[in-house]
Amino acid sequence: MKKLKAFTLVELLVVVAIIAILATIVVVNYSGIQSRAKKSATVETLNNLGTAVMVCNVGSTLVTPSAGGDICTDATLTDAKWPTSLTINGYNITLPTVTGGALATAPSISGTPSISCTLSSGSYHCQ
Repeated sequence: MKKLKAFTLVELLVVVAIIAILATIVVVNYSGIQSRAKKSATVETLNNLGTAVMVCNVGSTLVTPSAGGDICTDATLTDAKWPTSLTINGYNITLPTVTGGALATAPSISGTPSISCTLSSGSYHCQ
């Protein structure tokens, strides 16, 4: 009589366990990549706004921030506007304050992973 060669139940369970562990590692790394990408996109958006603020400081007056409002009074910078939504990629944004036509505080951001913005030379930088 011929003996059949087959995998045992234990061997099959070991393979399934290894695949489950590898799948878990991939899912955990993927979710970390997503949160870093959201943070990076938010930082880039805020830094672009900071650049617009710096340009406005050169030849114009900053306007008190409001959602969707102009950043400055310069007619050539009509596209320079604050975000219409104060939530960007899941981060809650508090717009910076303007006193006397100049930036007084940097925006504050709440969310995970954290983003901090610092005020310097009439503009701000986020990281």
